[in-house]
Amino acid sequence: MVDELHNLPTLFEAQVARTPDAVALTSAGAAVRYAELDEQANRLAWRLIARGLGPESVVALLLDRTPPLVAAILAVLKAGAAYLPIDPATPDERVAFVIEDSAPGVVLTLASLAGRLPSHVDRIVLDDPADDRAPAARRVAAPRDDDRNGRLRPDNIAYIIYTSGSTGRPKGVAISHRNVVRLLATADAHYDFGPNDSWPLFHSYAFDVSVWEMWGALLRGGRLVMVDARVARAPQELRALFARERITVLNMTPSAFYQLVQVETESFADAPPLAIHTVILAGEALDVQRLVGWQARYDPQSQCVANMYGTTETTVHATFARVARVSPGSDDRLIGCALADLTALVLDERLRPCPPGTVGDLYLAGPGLARGYRGRPGLTASRFLANPFGRGGERMYRTGDLAARRADGELLFRGRADEQVKVRGYRIEPGEIEAALLGFPTIAQAAVIAREDVPGDRRLVAYVVPARDPSGAPGVVDTAALRAHLGRSLPDYMLPSSYVGLDALPLTVNGKLDRRALPVPRSSGTEANYRAPVSPEEILVCRLVADLLGVERAGIADNFFHLGGDSLLAARLVARIRVHGGRDVPAFAVLDAPTLGDLAACLEGGSPAGDGSSFDILLPLRRTGSLPPLFCMHPVGGLCWPYAALLPFLPEAQPIYGLQGPGWRDGDRLPATIDALIEACSDALTRVAPSGPVRLLGWSFGGILAHLLATRLQRRGREVDRLIMLDAYPPAADHRGYEPRSDALWRDMAINLDLAIPSDMAGQRFDGAAMLDLARAQSHVLGSFSLDEVHRFADVMANNSRLLERVRFETFAGPITFVSAGRRAPGFDRERMNPDGWRSFSTGELVSSTVDSTHNEMLSTASLKQMPCLQALNDVPVPPSDHFAEGSDNASAV
Repeated sequence: MVDELHNLPTLFEAQVARTPDAVALTSAGAAVRYAELDEQANRLAWRLIARGLGPESVVALLLDRTPPLVAAILAVLKAGAAYLPIDPATPDERVAFVIEDSAPGVVLTLASLAGRLPSHVDRIVLDDPADDRAPAARRVAAPRDDDRNGRLRPDNIAYIIYTSGSTGRPKGVAISHRNVVRLLATADAHYDFGPNDSWPLFHSYAFDVSVWEMWGALLRGGRLVMVDARVARAPQELRALFARERITVLNMTPSAFYQLVQVETESFADAPPLAIHTVILAGEALDVQRLVGWQARYDPQSQCVANMYGTTETTVHATFARVARVSPGSDDRLIGCALADLTALVLDERLRPCPPGTVGDLYLAGPGLARGYRGRPGLTASRFLANPFGRGGERMYRTGDLAARRADGELLFRGRADEQVKVRGYRIEPGEIEAALLGFPTIAQAAVIAREDVPGDRRLVAYVVPARDPSGAPGVVDTAALRAHLGRSLPDYMLPSSYVGLDALPLTVNGKLDRRALPVPRSSGTEANYRAPVSPEEILVCRLVADLLGVERAGIADNFFHLGGDSLLAARLVARIRVHGGRDVPAFAVLDAPTLGDLAACLEGGSPAGDGSSFDILLPLRRTGSLPPLFCMHPVGGLCWPYAALLPFLPEAQPIYGLQGPGWRDGDRLPATIDALIEACSDALTRVAPSGPVRLLGWSFGGILAHLLATRLQRRGREVDRLIMLDAYPPAADHRGYEPRSDALWRDMAINLDLAIPSDMAGQRFDGAAMLDLARAQSHVLGSFSLDEVHRFADVMANNSRLLERVRFETFAGPITFVSAGRRAPGFDRERMNPDGWRSFSTGELVSSTVDSTHNEMLSTASLKQMPCLQALNDVPVPPSDHFAEGSDNASAV
């Protein structure tokens, strides 16, 4: 039991005396023992005392999540001062505001972060050897009250945490030592924490749950495990850390825990279970139905999962509810009963108690209440009221939340009474974001709301009305500039996911904002900046992102977060990449990638060993699945990258490979005959599918190859389960191929790639350099190739075209599924484009259909939606087509 009459440093020092050699914290494999941590903190505490800092002083911390952070917090408290945490991810403008508003006596920081502080601010740079040579730093004994600049009492401030403010100004919540100590004391009634426990410091130290994590471990002799900020956002790596460090007590927001549940059930179902005996969920409303997968693996009878409600103003936690086994009827808004020393009141607008079952305003009273808001007496008085049901002088805090009391006395959460919202555990005042939006020169009106258009995906959306220009014409909002403007003053968790421009904000008949009339955001991208995906990785990533975020399309120049993504959705994207693409990438690759194109570039590095380059003859698009593998034959340019567009339309059980043409890799020799090309493809197919049925698909030139490979395989006794051709026709009897690097080749190559040839180039000779310049001027994917690669492209295309001069077809024993393009570009011979030409080379039925598409659009989303043959491949239903973006409508025949 923790004695609430003591202060935090006294209690910590008592634990040091009991277990000096026990490990207090670990970080990246390094361990710090209790006695070592205490000595580090003492040295720094003496330096703070020497500067005149003590009780009621404020010391700001701008530090990374490493062991010096814990020593610095302890040092500030040992000196008697209050610590003010500032996360390094905080924008510079907000850092400056918090420092100006709190007026700290000094800032503790690192050399790498010191440059972000206003120049006039006094600081101690912890990793500066010169700073560490101060005489006071040589004292290692713990300072006592006689040494401090004043006596340290339980009611002195321990820390100040800034939260969002409705007026646009963040407000600092002042919490005392007594507040924290009594929290830990009351928790003993619900938990059995001890010296054998390992706690992760998962949250930012500027988030008040970190207070619970830190002291929950260190005042009970447990071990605190520092979690790197990058790992905290990557569920796969986080789960591995929990296993490696034998974590036993876990504290998370529900949103973060849902990610862990997902990786636990999808990726670690066969791994040994974690050592966690207690899971504490707090910070936002809990959806208990999303815990079913976790409870299937961890018995709720032997593992305690608790839902705790609280606010920064009530010292982290205020209520407790143990989550029983979830059933369809489980109440997902249960927050339980108030902690033993607190009182929860559900009152009407006249501060009268509401009867059971009636929704009212939730107030909390008791010793957990904060002193108030630093330097804001008026705001403090409006939120901390006299408790009409308590002892004289007792206060109660108006939470701004709605609740109802059940007949058994337990509380049900019923949402917000004011406009404050919680997103991923952070409490946010939309008014602060709106104030920042209105600070942008071209914004006349703004409204910010939290939307949950997809269950479990709660996001901030900004609606803005641009100011008119001097002539009175409607203004234009530069979304990128607006986003950058907000990023200078707001932390990442307060940045809207989407921005919607309106002519006017909708109003109710009473003249208030009509939130229900605000439209669902569509896409955040702009036509001017859109760049279509082309490579398999790019197409996969862009289509999955568009599906996940519900935007019309995503391009390789788009930023995941600017389209509406967040860290939770990043984890979902990683899971979908793994399912649909068979690749493993860390979640922080999504967080760190500036664009979707950069993320796509990471996929090759994240692929299983042995993948080879994207120019290898065998291109795995999805390695796993129980259905017969589908092999896609390359178009005339030799590359199978466009076939990645098929991935979202096929079931998880369908393995997919591309068979690419020789000639793209260093040392490759172009095949001299069509038989040599088919033999190379057959060898590559056999390496991954040495027996059993296979499926073949080909678009354009690839359809011809698919037929040739099908008959070759059948001649060798292999079963060809399906043969699908996409707008592929037998060559004409007088077909002649291209001369290598001829002008005709370059011009037809440009047409095949949907590159527009300017009229002033009509009489000029075309070559590889001109093709490359043209591609770069039109932001085509070919523009990212080297001149050598452009020449290889042309050489493969010319060689393949010449191979068709000597092609001879055998008869395929089975039906052919054929899909033709309904729209023809100028120059195509409509008479020759007849699928009936294949009837002479098949013993089965020719099942033909037409899609509203051109030849080059056959692998676009709009075209793939119209193909019943894809449905025929599925043993499970294809996902609804309108879940996918209209993105890559110009997949080129490369």
